[in-house]
Amino acid sequence: MKQFKFKNKATVIRGIKEEKPKKKTNWDRIIYLLIFIVAIVSLFIYIIQANIYVFSLGEVITNRFDVQFPEDVQIIEYYYEEGDSIQRGDTLFYMNMNFDEGGYFGFGNAIIEKPNEWLLKERLMTMKNIQLKKIEMEDRRIRIQETSRTIERLKLEVYLDVYTPEELNKYRQTLQDYQTDVASLETEIRYLNEYLNRLRDYKRDYDVYMGASNNIQTTSFYISPVNGLITKIFKPPHEITYSQQSAMYISNFDDMYIKAFIDQKDLEYFSTGEIVNLSFMDGTTSKGRIKEFYLNTESIPEEFRDVRGREQRSVIAEIYPINEAGKLTWLPYYRFSVRISKFKYF
Repeated sequence: MKQFKFKNKATVIRGIKEEKPKKKTNWDRIIYLLIFIVAIVSLFIYIIQANIYVFSLGEVITNRFDVQFPEDVQIIEYYYEEGDSIQRGDTLFYMNMNFDEGGYFGFGNAIIEKPNEWLLKERLMTMKNIQLKKIEMEDRRIRIQETSRTIERLKLEVYLDVYTPEELNKYRQTLQDYQTDVASLETEIRYLNEYLNRLRDYKRDYDVYMGASNNIQTTSFYISPVNGLITKIFKPPHEITYSQQSAMYISNFDDMYIKAFIDQKDLEYFSTGEIVNLSFMDGTTSKGRIKEFYLNTESIPEEFRDVRGREQRSVIAEIYPINEAGKLTWLPYYRFSVRISKFKYF
């Protein structure tokens, strides 16, 4: 039998070396992970804010400045229109003063045959009126101090339910009336002083005999005493604005504050005199100081309600700038909404 031999040499198996496939970036997984992280962080921040911060809404407003005169005037030309911003010291209009109803300018229809005698009497009468106005104004200021002290006392008694908020509101309205009287008296005294100065000028410049056909024409420019925005002009040029009528309303930027609507459940976290954080609609931030609370509740404006159309009431607080720079920050947001926040516990 023939012997069968196997080959003893090792067989070399040749193959192709395969490269490892490159790992692809799973963008979907990364996006989902980022969304998850953002959601968790947002939830975490919301929970912290809901438990540490207290929030409220408000709007930037100003007190109204009334342009009034103690005598009839005729405004000839306005230099600004409704909606224009003005600065203290701007000339708002040109006017004639001391004229009769027929439109003839002068001191009524008086025929001044003895100008020196007439001017002396007019000056003495004007000086007397100035002194009487000052006495009246000082009386109003004393009443303001007394009423303010009464209001501070009533606040505590309202908290203790000794008096109702209506009693406090009555004194606040009285205080506001006194403050309006003081502002009106200051305006009258200012214009009486201007008139007195004009009389002194007439004494110097018009020392000649004036007959029946000679009258003194008086004209004047009105200079704005405040920074603000003209919100209303009542009469067109050349019409008469009678004594104590308003010729113009100005939103007084010198007396700017935020009217905050605080939910009654959050009232315990706010106190008079403390500083709060303010955030405006475009992301601008500022700070303000709570000056006063009004204990009687007030209906929240429609745009600030949680559910539109549903009646909501809140406590009102006034927040004022803590410095002049803060006031300048608030100016562009007149009549705009603002978010108020603070820590609950400190």
